[in-house]
Amino acid sequence: MAGSSYNVHDYGMMEWRNVDKLLLVEIEQLRGKMVEKAMKKKTFVHREVLQLSQMLDELIVRQQMLRAHSHK
Repeated sequence: MAGSSYNVHDYGMMEWRNVDKLLLVEIEQLRGKMVEKAMKKKTFVHREVLQLSQMLDELIVRQQMLRAHSHK
């Protein structure tokens, strides 16, 4: 996930709906990983949990940008 390279302007021939679905899957996987890590560490403010949360935020913003761009 850390190396995710989704960029709204670089999808080329890939249909936005397919990219949207891929992002949703990646978001859900990362969310599960973050929650699992938080339960293991018994806190949501552990460095590793916060790092996963930031990565999740980035994916969510990319998905929102993709959706906004696709409706123009």
